[in-house]
Amino acid sequence: MNARPVILAEGANHDLPSRIDRAAALWLRRYPVQLSLDRPVVSFTFDDVPDSAIINGARILEQQGCRGTFYLAGGLAGGTFGPYNFFVPSDVPYLLDRGHEVGCHTFSHPVVQTLDARRLAEEFDRNRQWLTAVDPRAEPVSFAYPYGAVGFSQKALTARRFANSRGVRHGLNTGKADRAQLLAVQLYDCRLDEKGLDEVIGEAVRSNAWLVFYTHDVQEGPSEHGCSPRLLSQAVERVLAAGCTVAPMREAMAIAGGTEKPH
Repeated sequence: MNARPVILAEGANHDLPSRIDRAAALWLRRYPVQLSLDRPVVSFTFDDVPDSAIINGARILEQQGCRGTFYLAGGLAGGTFGPYNFFVPSDVPYLLDRGHEVGCHTFSHPVVQTLDARRLAEEFDRNRQWLTAVDPRAEPVSFAYPYGAVGFSQKALTARRFANSRGVRHGLNTGKADRAQLLAVQLYDCRLDEKGLDEVIGEAVRSNAWLVFYTHDVQEGPSEHGCSPRLLSQAVERVLAAGCTVAPMREAMAIAGGTEKPH
């Protein structure tokens, strides 16, 4: 596969205690759910949600009759960062009206691993309050870790708050998947070419897996964390041609035999 496996995105602490803490969260604090799939399931997810993820990403999915999960951090609304112009509040009802899922990405986009329980709970509460103030229908049950970084203690709180949480560790979800740190695959032009795309979809079909793609911007000349409209279109077309079910994270968890609410 022409896609470099990634454990953590930029922004995580790389000192030895932090790395040990993340490893403990990954391997020792697991929340297994036995996946039971009739056929492979694919979810397309968008982190931070630059406006191009809505303008182009949502449109491309909708053209194929599909919907995605958009992880919003309320503190980013209306802002800019580097090449990104982020979503605006009116995008929340826009996405919900069109059948997409709105997930949680904390409020201020911190490195979750660095937060104590009180501060992490405040991030979750503040983002939920922001989302529901914009649209009462926005009750997120899906979460994505900013930068992919979570420690042993933070993962326990996250598992109590959300039915599913997605990380950035590369892989497919099969067998007993960890609902509090689901594996994912970068849908980035700089990391995944057509051959790599076909390979990861083929492996998902062979292993009857839940494949979760993630990206950020969707535009021509994408950032290093984004994809072009062409790559996203190819991915959607090829997973459908392969007989996969495409569903947002919340629905995919239900299809896979999990629950919409945390235990």
